[in-house]
Amino acid sequence: MSVFARALPLIETTLRRDFRLPREHARAVEEDIGLWFSRFALRPGSGKAEVLRMQLFCAMCEAGRRYWQWRLGGAPVVDHQIRRALAREPEEMAKELEEKLRQRQKRKKRPKPEKESDS
Repeated sequence: MSVFARALPLIETTLRRDFRLPREHARAVEEDIGLWFSRFALRPGSGKAEVLRMQLFCAMCEAGRRYWQWRLGGAPVVDHQIRRALAREPEEMAKELEEKLRQRQKRKKRPKPEKESDS
């Protein structure tokens, strides 16, 4: 599975929950980030998966910020959740998202306990 595909569920959640983008706008942002990322990842020396994911998450956070700059046209943000997301540095959010993704992957790799049969 590609770096982008693994990160996509977290990107979707962050854009919708933290940045509160409407579904159709979140999808458009995801597509734009996906196109950018596919070109970025092909550049020579772009780095390991962890580095690429951090760049991807930073780009997503920047896109969320730019969306609200465009949408509000300089007007103040009234939604507390959006204001909190915009106040955070993209690198800080990216580190948290990277850690969340790492934790999710660890949980998926754990073997599930076998159920005892009734026989």
